[in-house]
Amino acid sequence: MPKLSVALSGALLLTAFATPVAFADPVALECVGAKSAKYSPGLTLEPQEQAILLHATYAPCAGNGGVTSATQVHQVTKNASCLSVGEANPGTADFTWNIGETSTFTYEATVERPAGQLVTTKRGTFTSGKFAGAAVVEVAAGATPNVAECLAGGIKTIDSTITLTIVQQ
Repeated sequence: MPKLSVALSGALLLTAFATPVAFADPVALECVGAKSAKYSPGLTLEPQEQAILLHATYAPCAGNGGVTSATQVHQVTKNASCLSVGEANPGTADFTWNIGETSTFTYEATVERPAGQLVTTKRGTFTSGKFAGAAVVEVAAGATPNVAECLAGGIKTIDSTITLTIVQQ
């Protein structure tokens, strides 16, 4: 499936499955963007150690604090396969905001696989930096790994669309 159609289907899926998060407090910031996970040596049907490089760009962002964009780069090594990608694990991620400040996001993740899509929802808080103490929800949606690609040498990259909602508490 061409990247454009995957991105469009991911954006449509975010609209369909990423129900708005109801917060009692005002939303401090909302962002949309794209996330890319690169796997080496590549995802196959058999679990094997993968070096995973995650790069996310959040732009545009709307809200307060002068933030208009952010990036997140994270590298991890773990066992993974086409069948286990998108596991619901807790974790942390560091954000770098366009204003030169950073934040650490501590989260719990859930994963759904509706209609050939992979939807990961991370809920937690910023535990340090800009927006410290704020509630955070990130939803990433992309295509489920294609079994034929898994059999034919492996999947090297999985792209998804993302939304980020931050509520100052």
